[in-house]
Amino acid sequence: AFIKEERLKRKLSQAQLSNYLGLKNGQFLYNIEKGRCGFPPKKLAKLSIALMVPLEQLKHLMIQDYVDTLNEEVSKSL
Repeated sequence: AFIKEERLKRKLSQAQLSNYLGLKNGQFLYNIEKGRCGFPPKKLAKLSIALMVPLEQLKHLMIQDYVDTLNEEVSKSL
């Protein structure tokens, strides 16, 4: 998923990024990266800064990531 790829490019651990974003813990970020839950919209600006991705591009990429995840899940259930 997009967030994990960008996080790894920046050499950030889940714990480091979670801390910076003020998330509960690395497990919550893990679940976001796996598509098990959504990213909190209030944290998008901070994520944009941490990953060094412009906010508008980040929103677009996250939406595309979500669509891809939906398509994968739907195709598994057919």
